[in-house]
Amino acid sequence: MDSILYWNSIALEANRVSHSNGAGEQTGPPLSARALAMVHLAMHDGYIGALGAGTKYCPYLPDSAPAPPGAAADAAVAGAAHRTLTSLYPSQTRAFDEALAYPGLSGPGVDEGLKYGRLIAERILDDRSDDPGVGDEGYRPAPERYRHRPDPFNPDQGFHGPFYGARSKLFAATRRHQIDPPHRGDDVYLESQRIVRATGVAPELLSTIPQFLIDGLPPDRRRRGPHLHLRRAERRDHGQHRRGPPPPRPHLPRRPPPDDRRERPQPNLVGRPLGIRLRPETPRHRRPTPGAGDRQRHLRHRHAEVHGRPALTPIPSA
Repeated sequence: MDSILYWNSIALEANRVSHSNGAGEQTGPPLSARALAMVHLAMHDGYIGALGAGTKYCPYLPDSAPAPPGAAADAAVAGAAHRTLTSLYPSQTRAFDEALAYPGLSGPGVDEGLKYGRLIAERILDDRSDDPGVGDEGYRPAPERYRHRPDPFNPDQGFHGPFYGARSKLFAATRRHQIDPPHRGDDVYLESQRIVRATGVAPELLSTIPQFLIDGLPPDRRRRGPHLHLRRAERRDHGQHRRGPPPPRPHLPRRPPPDDRRERPQPNLVGRPLGIRLRPETPRHRRPTPGAGDRQRHLRHRHAEVHGRPALTPIPSA
């Protein structure tokens, strides 16, 4: 059994359940990315530490304690993942206990590996203990044109994580970068906005788009093509608070070479926190969301002024 892939599937399932079981643990894009990154960091350092001094790779935490002699690497991965997940998703502890028992780890070094993995998990959890929450206390939307504001059809929905990216510690990057502010109101910006509106609707709903948004666009930009249209997966009910397709059984291939297993966590340490990293740019530039932006009167009037065509009418929320 590949312990990295196995516990990755357990972590993904925990993330899915957390959005449907009502416990509210690590929900939303920033905290989901943070939780998955922490699990993979713990597995990474547990595995590297269990390999011992013979490995050429360095742990994420440079001052990590060495593993006891003979500690099993698979057990270290399991202990690290189990301890991190139970801390992040305490309501699912029973499921994690069952996942820990399922592989039937046995043999020399298992107990030592489990203890070492739990120790590494505690270090990772402590390293991220000062991360901020995703509340919106103190955030106020700007009233200026082209700035984000509440959806007029759902004004009480609040804001999710407006300060998280700017205040959280980086995972993989060493310094922060700032994105140039968008060029609001120029021809390129307005043309891009038209393309987003035209291609953002399923082909069968194209008649709901005003014709002036489509006139003049290149043929391949007038409607959403197959490459932009994804079919929604069929959903099945799993009780009142468990909606969604059933999770696939973990794929358990043969163990790959150690270097390959070490590289597996890397996309999770870069790609997932990248979504967190982009969060500071949202409140800094306060870009309008597509749904709310289309419904703002000043944007509709602006299109009428620029294009000399009728203004858009509000589209109710689905």
